[in-house]
Amino acid sequence: MKKRAIGYGLVLSLLGSLTACGGGGSAGNDEPIKIGIITPLTGNAAAYGSGFWLGVQAAENEINKSGGILVNGKRHKVQATVCDDQFVPSKSVSCGQKLSESLMIYTPATQSSFPLMGFNQKDDFILMSTSQTPAFTSQGNKLVVRSTYNLERQIPDLARLVGEYAKKEKLTLKSVAIMEVGSDFGPAFTEAFSKAWKAGGGTITGTASYDTVTTDLTSQLTSLLRGNPDAIAITTVCQSAALVMDQARHLGFKGTFINAVCAGGTGMTKYMGNSEIIGSNIATVKTNAFDSIPVVGAFHKKYSDEKYKSAIEQQIFEFGYFGVEWFAKAVSTAGTTTDSAKVHAALEPALQTLQPNILGITKYFPETGDIEMTTYLAQTKPDGQSFDPLGGQK
Repeated sequence: MKKRAIGYGLVLSLLGSLTACGGGGSAGNDEPIKIGIITPLTGNAAAYGSGFWLGVQAAENEINKSGGILVNGKRHKVQATVCDDQFVPSKSVSCGQKLSESLMIYTPATQSSFPLMGFNQKDDFILMSTSQTPAFTSQGNKLVVRSTYNLERQIPDLARLVGEYAKKEKLTLKSVAIMEVGSDFGPAFTEAFSKAWKAGGGTITGTASYDTVTTDLTSQLTSLLRGNPDAIAITTVCQSAALVMDQARHLGFKGTFINAVCAGGTGMTKYMGNSEIIGSNIATVKTNAFDSIPVVGAFHKKYSDEKYKSAIEQQIFEFGYFGVEWFAKAVSTAGTTTDSAKVHAALEPALQTLQPNILGITKYFPETGDIEMTTYLAQTKPDGQSFDPLGGQK
């Protein structure tokens, strides 16, 4: 195993300090643990990626202000370094190569994750991702970990809840067209959702592929609208999803939008240019959307200033934050600053010390890298400022 110039720090959870084994220990001058962050800071997903990076920085600051993680009697700080990949896979590879000396690389994008899987085991770093694509954890990679759900676990419930929503609202919602993002997530979502939707008696009228750097989606949407769908399912982040919705309305689509990735509420409406969209958007949302959950409400109150507001509304800030918090606790639990396999194996016991948590992650499966978490279906309210949960799923 290659040597790493890394260190670790004690992270404080919202429920109290996380105490590592071994007692006090010296502050030490050991080199910090390196965490690589690959995220879009420019381009069509810049707001999403920048919000993620803010969450990482918030966790890093808390860790380091507390003196660092205690590992075998010594404290080490965290050093997070960001690389802007603009949501472009080839740039993700370049970023990964630059950051490969990190003990962990964390990315909020499927299109970044899969290129990095080509060399993370060889270069011996843990790859944490918000990818929902099943293949991320089904290829036998021993150093991957999700920080969100596997869509194979979630999509059947999503399809069921959409059907229940339509019945409740007395909507005709049988036929769905899919705007398939041009990453591994797009086809994986299409396959899983189509199967579940058809099993419930619905139809899929067509699919169209697009990428997150394209701003004119007229061709794809015109093709989909020929099938007269009742709804359009969208498979990417808020900034790009809102673009799809706005252009679909301009082309005459009057139906419902189903967002597979982007949340409801202000996280979406901030980017909407057409007010008619707001009341017709339903989306999957996570536990971190609900201030009524004590640990979430306390976290949002702590980071309530203008600097963090937009990122929290998109629900991506919390993913950046919790991923670093969880990883830091795993390092302390594993008692090592060099062994990536041991840290990976320690993620499950570390997670159990972080219950409840802001993301609602309840279990981790180290043999695959999958997690269990609670998600909800929600409808954006016409006021554009909030959303109503329509049901929970696990």
